[in-house]
Order: sequence, then C-alpha cells, then structure tokens
Amino acid sequence: IRDSESVQGAYALCVLYQNCVYTYRILPNEDKKLSVQASDGVPIRFFTLLPELVEAYHSPNMGLITHLQYPVQREEELDEEQETSNHPPQLPPRNFLSESESKTCEQASKSLSDTYLMRLQYMDLSILCEDHQTAIQEYFRTAISVDAEQVQNGNPNLPGLKKLITTVCKNLNSEISRILPTLEMLHRAMDQQLSPGIGPRHISTDSGQSVSYRLEQLTKLLYSIEDKAKGSVFESVGYDGGHRNSLIPVVSFEVKQESLGISTKMILKVDVESGKLYFKKSKDGPEDKYFVHNKILQLVKSHKMHQKLVIVVETEKEKIQRKEFVFNDRKKREGFCQ
Repeated sequence: IRDSESVQGAYALCVLYQNCVYTYRILPNEDKKLSVQASDGVPIRFFTLLPELVEAYHSPNMGLITHLQYPVQREEELDEEQETSNHPPQLPPRNFLSESESKTCEQASKSLSDTYLMRLQYMDLSILCEDHQTAIQEYFRTAISVDAEQVQNGNPNLPGLKKLITTVCKNLNSEISRILPTLEMLHRAMDQQLSPGIGPRHISTDSGQSVSYRLEQLTKLLYSIEDKAKGSVFESVGYDGGHRNSLIPVVSFEVKQESLGISTKMILKVDVESGKLYFKKSKDGPEDKYFVHNKILQLVKSHKMHQKLVIVVETEKEKIQRKEFVFNDRKKREGFCQ
C-alpha cells in the first residue's frame, strides 16, 4: 500500500497475483472514511482506519482479484531526479448524497416498486410460465429498488434488470449459442469471392417472418425494455445520465507513440467505471478504438525510461499486441497506472 500520487488522502493497493500486479484505489469520502474501488456488484464498505480496511480484505469475495494474504515489505526507494513537470490531472471530488437526499431516494425507489407491482395486478400473467412470473414479480418487488440505489451511487447499468433478462432468455441464449457457430462458419464460407461465371443467387421470399427478422425484432424489444426501465429508474432518483454521481470521473492522458521512427501524439482516455481504455488521435476527436478491462492483459513499466509504458492487449482475433507509449513525465505515467 502506498500513497496515491494523483489524489490527496488516497492510497493505492497493489496485489500480486499469478505474476501480475493489480492496483486498486483506496479513496476517502467527505467524512475521511476509506473505501476500496473494486469490482462492480460488490457493496462498498467504509473504514475509519487503514489497518481495519486491510484486515477486512483478508476475507474472500470482497471484490479484489484475490483476498489479501501476505504483506510485502517496501524496498528503500533510490533517490530520484527532481522533476519539474506538472502533477498528473487532479480528479474532482466524489459526490456523496446527504442523509435527507438518501431518504428521498429510498422513498422514490419504494414508490417505483409499488407502481410496477400495481400494474402487474391488471395484467394476465397466466400466459407466462411459473418461473417467469416469479422472476418478474421478484424484480419489481425488490431488485428494481436495488437498481435505483445503484443509479443513485453512479452505476447506471441496472444489474437487476440484466439478471432478469438473462433468466427469462435462458433457453434463447442456449439456442443462440448452439446455432451461432454454424452461422459464423456459413458466413465465412460465403464471404469469399464467387468463382468466375457464378452470379449471386436471388433469395426467395415467403409470407412467413425470417429468423433474422424475428431476431432483429427481439433485439429492438430488449433495447426498448432497457431504455424504458432506465428512463423510469433515472427519473425516480433524479439521475441525469451523466457523471454527476460518478465515483471516479473519466481522465485523459496525452502521450506519444512511435512508429517507424515517427512520433505521433495520442490521447489515452481512462473510464474506470465502464472498464474501458480509449485511444484517441486528438483530445476533442472521436475515439478510434477502445479495449475493455479484461482485454488489457498487462502494464509493463520501463525501468530505463521512466516515462515509457507498454500496454499488452488482446485483440478481437485473440492476438496479443504490445502498444508502447511515452508520457510527459514519470508521475503522469504512475497516475495512469493507478
């Protein structure tokens, strides 16, 4: 555990697991209580003292890659050259709701739950299988309130709704998983250029709906359900859809990337809450590409050149790529790695 170089009063918890170092932020709130920014879905716990936090995270299933086991003694750091560059970008303070605001959100969540349960009373659920009836009723009874609390805390992903849809679509997902490899193989076979003299075949039409049409309609329906649910939940807690209650804001870093002896400026944009790292050619330009957190395999710091960092990523075709970047100074590199 070391002091954070980018956030005052915060710490960085470094965990060595299977030859990789995983770094987690330990952030203070307005009451100076500490919490670990860990995996989604794990309740946030607050601690008054750092040793209390460390003791608690010796237990499993706390959101870290593994529970804490053996502390590592810090080596005496060598004297480093004085750097005259600026500090890495300071993160804005996190927003925390007051007690009165929290009670208001709880009341809004209960009202939202009651509204949907009342609507169900006027619907004929007998056409649904018993498991689906139970899943829908349980979501509106309890899970939708949890989703509202998640939105209040800055997580707009509605995990309860996603779990409900996964349950309802269990058989559909199994069927898609069975058919998808066949369709992908057929697509690859037909994607090649046609042999000379063979023209494209005309696809016959029939009165029935095609599989692709039904899947398209299903996709639109799922998106519509999610949008309507988000609209209701967001409105119930006064969430504006932005980063107003975001625990960790998006931060951008200006770097240089060398290719064939030519140095090119780039922007690395880190969105911790969505788990994405964006690559941009300019600060205000569009994102060229991004990698999700589980595709970022390793961060390798150069010991010879303290501004240099190698990011090892896995591409869509399951190939490993090494991307080398040079930061303006060592502190900005450390801020990025946190």
